[in-house]
Amino acid sequence: MKKNYSQFFILACLLLSMLFIASTAAAQVAPPKRGPFDQGMRQWWKNPRAIKAIEITAEQQQALNELSLSKRKEIIKLNADKQIKRLDLSAEMAKTRPDIKKVKEIVASISSIDGKIRSIVFTGMVEGMNVLSEEQVEKLQDFMTRIRAQGQQMRRQRMQGLMEQRLHQDQGNRRDQ
Repeated sequence: MKKNYSQFFILACLLLSMLFIASTAAAQVAPPKRGPFDQGMRQWWKNPRAIKAIEITAEQQQALNELSLSKRKEIIKLNADKQIKRLDLSAEMAKTRPDIKKVKEIVASISSIDGKIRSIVFTGMVEGMNVLSEEQVEKLQDFMTRIRAQGQQMRRQRMQGLMEQRLHQDQGNRRDQ
């Protein structure tokens, strides 16, 4: 009988670990970085270079600020709810005999919250694009493409510098031997 409880406990711990890892991975999933409103450059409308390149007005900036604030508040509330659900899941899984029905309900609730967050992010992107004219959206896409290309070039240069530095260190270590 004791052996069954220890096996059950190990299985419960493994299940809890897998759920934690899966939920952590899901929380780190960001929207695809393809559109002008990606997560790579939050609040781009406050960037002086973007303002100049896109020619956005003060009214548009204000509308984007208000939209961003409301969406962030919604997401913060949902993330708080999700954390509470995770605590509930941990408490249920810590029991000697967790209720499978409760566990499934909690996991479904966490997944539902994740879906709501994604929905808020993407609807916010669309609503943000609707603040701009078509010409401004095209300018923004061009601006973001240039920014990404510059970032990639900087990362390549940094990596090349690190590789050269390591090569010189390796050559120095060989001479010392």
